[in-house]
Amino acid sequence: MTDAPVRSICRLCNLLLPQEPIMVLKNVPPQIQYFPTEAELATDRGSDLVAYQCQSCGHIQLNSPPVVYRQGVTSTTIYSKHMLTGRREQVKDFIDAHALGGKRVLDVGCGDGHLLGILGELGADAIGVDASEVALGIARQHNYRVHQVYITHDVVIPDGPFDGFVCYDVIEHVPDIRDFLQGITHNVVTGGVGLIETPSFEKVIETNRFYDFMQDHLSYFTVDTLRLACELSGFDVLHIERNRDEENLTVIVQKRRLPNFGIMRAHQAKLMEQVAQFIGEQRASGRRVAIWGASLQTLTLSSLMKLDVAYIIDSAPYKQNHFTPVSHLPIVSPQTLHNDPVDVVIINAPRYENEIIEQIQRDQAFKGTVAVLKGDGLTLLSGS
Repeated sequence: MTDAPVRSICRLCNLLLPQEPIMVLKNVPPQIQYFPTEAELATDRGSDLVAYQCQSCGHIQLNSPPVVYRQGVTSTTIYSKHMLTGRREQVKDFIDAHALGGKRVLDVGCGDGHLLGILGELGADAIGVDASEVALGIARQHNYRVHQVYITHDVVIPDGPFDGFVCYDVIEHVPDIRDFLQGITHNVVTGGVGLIETPSFEKVIETNRFYDFMQDHLSYFTVDTLRLACELSGFDVLHIERNRDEENLTVIVQKRRLPNFGIMRAHQAKLMEQVAQFIGEQRASGRRVAIWGASLQTLTLSSLMKLDVAYIIDSAPYKQNHFTPVSHLPIVSPQTLHNDPVDVVIINAPRYENEIIEQIQRDQAFKGTVAVLKGDGLTLLSGS
């Protein structure tokens, strides 16, 4: 981790943290991966830990810079046969469930690379990233494919993009949660899946284990705040649970599929051309045209293109005897169909079309042509 200034805003929602902390622990270890030698005992000092809870999103966090690791580069997980077996089963289920065999899977915060070995055994094309060159040196001794990368929103990870990723016990260490998660998002293919695991703060609350606070962990996640972090960073949450005797949280996420606005932009030109052509043909035949609905859709459309229409009809009295903004078309009451008749009415009022059609046919006894403008185009009503 790199040094960062003390923060006064929430690491998750970026709103101001309260002034009063929820927990203060005096003279605690400055990091849990540092074990002084006998020669270092004289200079070894504790530090004060201060924790806050954001009053907006509820996220628990420390208001301090991240810990920089200089020793303890090997994960303690490798010393527990039970933990390794459980993690292997979990990763196997993840790979099988999402057909990641033979696909590129990124291990975020791979450290010494022991999980890369498991991923490879299970058929994944595994690549690891970590900020620690010392830890990566151990991984390279095992011929794992790794890169020294500190993940931020704008970093491009070598060998990507990736079909999936795993991230074990890392997110609680990062100073900017969303910047970190967005960095992963941008290096995963659309629809790509990921597994994130972190300690459960629910367990801390339920057991009153105040000694679970540590300078190393800048964030303390609950089911709700972990879900929020993922959703704010471009992921859909497929599944989230507490496991390992409810000590941990595991979330399965998928990179969100965003709408293709290129299609919408192309449709804009097509629809505007269709409307202009229809009105132009009516006017060339000597027929007058009106639009029913001084809706936001009509206001936008009329400002984007020059509509050769007589007036805009609307049933809301507060709109009548005024003009549309920008295009300056008169807005009139439905009675105007009798007083100043037209030959064609285009209905542009989403959610009110059926009601307006009934009103035209029943109350106004309109005998001319009626068309309805919807998102997919202009449709003439049968019999019109």
